[in-house]
Amino acid sequence: MAYEPPSSALAFLNAAGHQLRRSIGSVDLWWTCEGPQAGEPLLLIHGLGYPSDMWYRQIPTLNEAGYRTIRFDNRGVGRTGFDQRGGMYSIEIMSDDAAAVIEAAGYGEKGVNVMGASLGGLIAQDLTLRYPKLVKTLILACTHPGGKHIAPFSQQAKDLLSKRKNLSSVASAELSVPLIYHLPTTSRHLIDEDIAVRLVRPTSAEGYTAQLQASIAYEGTYEKLEQIKVPVLLIVGKQDGLLNPENTDVIAGQLMGNAKSVEVVKLENSSHLFSTDQTKICNEMIIKFLNQYK
Repeated sequence: MAYEPPSSALAFLNAAGHQLRRSIGSVDLWWTCEGPQAGEPLLLIHGLGYPSDMWYRQIPTLNEAGYRTIRFDNRGVGRTGFDQRGGMYSIEIMSDDAAAVIEAAGYGEKGVNVMGASLGGLIAQDLTLRYPKLVKTLILACTHPGGKHIAPFSQQAKDLLSKRKNLSSVASAELSVPLIYHLPTTSRHLIDEDIAVRLVRPTSAEGYTAQLQASIAYEGTYEKLEQIKVPVLLIVGKQDGLLNPENTDVIAGQLMGNAKSVEVVKLENSSHLFSTDQTKICNEMIIKFLNQYK
């Protein structure tokens, strides 16, 4: 099967960016900004093995709504890639990377809104806890608190996570389809578009494994979540086949009464990539939440 990126994604796939040298692991992080120069900043952090190009269904709408999006390829994926000399990854190192991108983009004093999906949500939690002055609002999508408080994975999800490092990029993407999309309602055309975008810069087995091991080794945020004081929006697909949707309730329970506000949205007919399953609704929810705190 030939996968063809949609024309709507080409600008993001071909975007000019910057290289940010990180002393830890000697990594050159790729990052860029899109949208109005004076727009309210929103940092986007994607999940396990995913390049920042996979925000292509959200960025145009966010930019049109007046938000300046900041995105970067986590170490191990995309234009940043994997370097054997980089050593072990950790969630803390990856949130340090996110903080460095915020500073490099010129928002170290003002701070930014932050959205993290899946592994990116775990990084976003750590970022908010360790760099509270950099985060104005927090959006957590299809994520978990890490550590011993993760809601149980299904056996199918466990098998996928363990097998993916040994599969080709195409085989890995196809194997994940039943777990991350709501197949009864999401068209195969949309799925193929996503796979095509991912395959432009496929994640290596080494990069995937380094990120996965960082997630597994992380002690988690559960006991610290009460320290988060900024407004938080949590979004999850009710039919998420990769991460147990109960994780959202676990996080929300710790945030309630501490964060300035906590909103929880559980989307019907949506799985792990609800950003594709329900793109319009997803984008509207993000903008509605952010508009409250401009």
